[in-house]
Amino acid sequence: SNLYFWIRDIYGNQLTTSDSMLYKSVPFTVNAIPPNPSSMKNILFCGDSLMSTGLITQKFIQKMTGYGLTNLKLVGRRFHTTVENRFEGLGGWAWRNYVDDPATLPSGYPDNYFWDSSIGDINITKYMQTYASGDNLDYIVCELGMNHLVNSTNQGSDLTVVSTKVKHFIDRVHEDYPNAKVLLVGVHRFSDMYKYNQKKNRDFSFDLYNIYD
Repeated sequence: SNLYFWIRDIYGNQLTTSDSMLYKSVPFTVNAIPPNPSSMKNILFCGDSLMSTGLITQKFIQKMTGYGLTNLKLVGRRFHTTVENRFEGLGGWAWRNYVDDPATLPSGYPDNYFWDSSIGDINITKYMQTYASGDNLDYIVCELGMNHLVNSTNQGSDLTVVSTKVKHFIDRVHEDYPNAKVLLVGVHRFSDMYKYNQKKNRDFSFDLYNIYD
């Protein structure tokens, strides 16, 4: 079958002519299925409401199963449908819920399960001991950023502050697990409910990507 790419400008407008779609040839590479790791690798998905549904991790498990990758395991405090589908995250959460003292968090989003009051900081090892049986942390996927825009009253939208929190979280991960790989996932394309200010939304997205780069 044919593979088509719809080309859009930086504002998300689909590039068309009056009669036909404008197509462009785009080179791409189809990667081979990765080999199954020789030993068990643990993956922690962290996020907000998009993660909280458990659908992202559920799809990941389906892909792992389809590829025959038996030495990958999801870890985390929460699970959805099955105990194997594990992750961390709740609706409305942002980087503050992964970095800040719970006493300073907004009342509607008061939790940070990485926080260790005995040291006054987040403690990745303690989280893994409490919610992942003390397993090693090999990969962590952070799907965060949306609520710094759409819930900025509670979570704040200053990306300089966000950048500091991102760096602090990654530093703590690598202090405890130096070989862990961290994947930062940017804000997805906004739905119709945010069309009232598309330029602001896209500008925020691009600025966030620059932090994650």
